[in-house]
Amino acid sequence: MPIYGKIMYIFLYIKMKEFSVLCWNVQGVGSKRSVLPFKRAVPVLTSQNSDIICLQEMTDANEKLLNTPELNHYYKFIPKNNSLSHDHTPGFNHNVLLSKHPILNASELIFPQFSSKNLPIENAIRAEIEIHGKIVRFYVCHFVIKKMGLLTRLKQIEYILADAIEWQGPIIICGDMNVAMPKNQIARKIVKWWHSWPNEEMHLGAEHKKLSEKEIFHRKISDHGFTESLDLNQATWSPLRIGLEMFKLKLDWFLVKNLQTVKASVGGYVSDHRLINVTCQLPEK
Repeated sequence: MPIYGKIMYIFLYIKMKEFSVLCWNVQGVGSKRSVLPFKRAVPVLTSQNSDIICLQEMTDANEKLLNTPELNHYYKFIPKNNSLSHDHTPGFNHNVLLSKHPILNASELIFPQFSSKNLPIENAIRAEIEIHGKIVRFYVCHFVIKKMGLLTRLKQIEYILADAIEWQGPIIICGDMNVAMPKNQIARKIVKWWHSWPNEEMHLGAEHKKLSEKEIFHRKISDHGFTESLDLNQATWSPLRIGLEMFKLKLDWFLVKNLQTVKASVGGYVSDHRLINVTCQLPEK
């Protein structure tokens, strides 16, 4: 085979091992003035042409997607209690998964009640998708932030990490994890007050007291063999959708294990969260 042909063969082989994932909080929860109309999100979703789409705060998904023919070619998993009216009621789940590749299994991951406050915690999605002959496990999640703090969110990621231990193949955990506690003590007090975090959710221990939640979170996922695809200093949230990134918070994460991140980028503020766009490469074996 001529050298040019060999190069093209290698290039095509590598490309066949790649797939793209878009992860985005589309801001479908809140007051009528704050919710992003889904019709404004659609052009963004279609322009990316991603293989997999993982959405958070995607309420009333059946109705919205039924009226969006541009996304009809995707396989879909929509949780049972997905309506906006289900918000913060037991069993609610506003995560949605779309895939160009077959979804072999999909279910809701139900978190235990971690806090004595007994407030509903949103379910996550757990799914297996066949991509180029390999099966990839996905977790799509939106962690709690109002009235429950760092300790509950750490228990949520620990619960997912424990669930993922038995899976030997490629794994992606992505979503709005609301990793919101800053390192700066004054900023920390402001965020604590804003989200009504109880004091018992802030007891970290001496070794963690001076760390941001982002740093604590990163240590936890690294201990379990996961890698964050984005720069840890990449802010992903702006309350006014104008790029004013209050306290430079990285709320959104894209964790991978047993596969490679080829490239990762973020979009602008159409909603109050940047979208994450990641190209992954499957392992050889």
